[in-house]
Amino acid sequence: MTGGAPDSDATDVVADAEATDVAPDTDVTADDVIADLTADEVVADVLVVDAANVVGARADGWWRDRAGAAARLVAALAVLPERPARVVVVLEGRARDAVTEAAEAAGVEVVRAARDGDDAVVDAVRSRVRPGVDVLVVTSDRELRARVEAEGARARGAGWLQGQIDAVHRPGRTPRV
Repeated sequence: MTGGAPDSDATDVVADAEATDVAPDTDVTADDVIADLTADEVVADVLVVDAANVVGARADGWWRDRAGAAARLVAALAVLPERPARVVVVLEGRARDAVTEAAEAAGVEVVRAARDGDDAVVDAVRSRVRPGVDVLVVTSDRELRARVEAEGARARGAGWLQGQIDAVHRPGRTPRV
């Protein structure tokens, strides 16, 4: 389905995000992997996610249902352990139609960009960066990374966040660090 809300409701989206389709091949748990990460890699006061970039970084058929793919990402972020207190996800284009109420109730803030998603990410950073507040932006877009770093935020690539999600939702996969 394209251009509209996914067929499943928010409860199904959370369940989809929690499902695993990869059999564990090690005895390492998600908690073990997260505990091994350094504070710089996990801890931030605010996490701002360029959803289009993160979803688009993995060829899993997201283009057939952009709203559904965005909803699964937002749902996965809502149940991610060790997440920052504030998580902001920027949706653009057809992904703005994502069903995200359950994740928003769990504390994930969803920004539906009126036009350009990159500008909405920069605006989200500008409104949150101040002394003593560590803002981490997730995007693999080099130009956007440069823009948010100029505003005072740090940046990590989409693969890093996918690794964090996979450690929880796909046991046996090691997150990228």
